[in-house]
Amino acid sequence: MSKLADWAIKFTMGSGSCWNYGIENCLRIAFRQLNQTMHALLNFNLDGLPLFRSSKFQFWPILMIIANIPEIRPMAVAIYFGDAKPPSSEEFLRQHVNEINVLILNGIDLANGSQILIKVNAYIADTPARAFIKCVKTHTAYHSCIKCNVIGEFDRSGKHMSFPRLDCPRRTHLDFISKTDEDHHLWDSRTMQYYHTPLEEIQGIDMIKNFPIADSMHLIELGITKRCLNGWVNGSYNFRTKLPAHETNSISTWLKIGNDWLPSEITRQARGLDTLSFWKSIKYRTFLLYLGPVIMKHFLPYAFYNHFWYLVLATTTIYSCEVYIEVPTILNVARDLMNDYVEEFIILYGSDSISSNAHNLIHVDDDVLNFGSLRNMSASPFESTL
Repeated sequence: MSKLADWAIKFTMGSGSCWNYGIENCLRIAFRQLNQTMHALLNFNLDGLPLFRSSKFQFWPILMIIANIPEIRPMAVAIYFGDAKPPSSEEFLRQHVNEINVLILNGIDLANGSQILIKVNAYIADTPARAFIKCVKTHTAYHSCIKCNVIGEFDRSGKHMSFPRLDCPRRTHLDFISKTDEDHHLWDSRTMQYYHTPLEEIQGIDMIKNFPIADSMHLIELGITKRCLNGWVNGSYNFRTKLPAHETNSISTWLKIGNDWLPSEITRQARGLDTLSFWKSIKYRTFLLYLGPVIMKHFLPYAFYNHFWYLVLATTTIYSCEVYIEVPTILNVARDLMNDYVEEFIILYGSDSISSNAHNLIHVDDDVLNFGSLRNMSASPFESTL
């Protein structure tokens, strides 16, 4: 970071400060040996990163990867530092958007005559960060789904929002920029106008399609898989099925035994359910795709285990190599499995259990059609960098 400091722009933003190295500088370093014209599809990640448990100070980095050259590690385009999140998406993203539009229009000319042509591919973020940069309501609001016009139902007993309807019209870019669903957008009572995100101004961007919800790390691993395990182990989230203590102990034992049969690409060993609160996303992925389908057969009631398999099969299909998802019939099967999973979720656990994560599973296939495998939309590479 110190080597780059002289090339970066540093300025005050609200109660914090921002370090902006820039997209062009990052790409010039990444392609310093380029000898031909290159098209770069850019994925950006924005998220809050608490620095200490005992203070409010946090980083908000803007990270970038080149989607069509995944072997290049994520790069830091800008970093905000303060005792709260950035004051507004306008202040946080204005320079970012201005630079993107210049680069889309002109490209980047290198000294040897080569050129880098760029296009924005996706903005990948968790639900709160995505709502912040889009200036829309977050997952606790009635009109919060960024993919469809579903209206949530507030569960007073559990004090949370549920989204049990699956057949609502999809949102479009035109609907978004024209604020068709007024309750979806944030209202500024000071100016008596809706908040405006600079991201709308990026040339060629689609405010629906370029913001995937199918980030496997947040949606499937730390989202629905974590939720199911917590429900089965602790009986939380209004789950109707809670496993007795002796069965959770047995599952923990089998998880540890299963480490001996894991594929070589799984570098982190599974841990017992007594450490569930410390599991990282990769451990939930290992459970979902490898160990859980074998072990849980002996502990979950048949209907619940069969339901779990819908998620396993659908996720495996759209996680697999691109060749599978390019076959329409295969993707249709994955879509049907996801829809069946959500529908049976309502039957088995109740309509009040359909959180925004569970509801968003019905939109995964739309993102897969746009971006391909779940690997292409995962926040994992960014999180590893942080």
